[in-house]
Amino acid sequence: MHPFIKKLAVEMKSEMEAGFTLDDIGIVVESYVDGACSFGEPWQSPGLSDEAFSELCRQVEAALPFVQADPKSVALSRQAARDVAAEQLAEQRAFCPH
Repeated sequence: MHPFIKKLAVEMKSEMEAGFTLDDIGIVVESYVDGACSFGEPWQSPGLSDEAFSELCRQVEAALPFVQADPKSVALSRQAARDVAAEQLAEQRAFCPH
């Protein structure tokens, strides 16, 4: 297994333990691809063709049974989910104090 595929699979598995589903694989893969393909600025990212992106997602999905989640990544993802939920609740209360 290529190290980049393994890294993506570990990250995806970690995100899944924190609440993501397999339907979210594109989000995780895209976040890494954008970082790996950029030239320093997000707007300079060429990205991947649709076919290459789909194949990368397929390979990451196929690798999931062979990797374990990273406990640190799981903890960070869970904290991020709690932070987002708290922020959304604060926004709701700010706009609707009832």
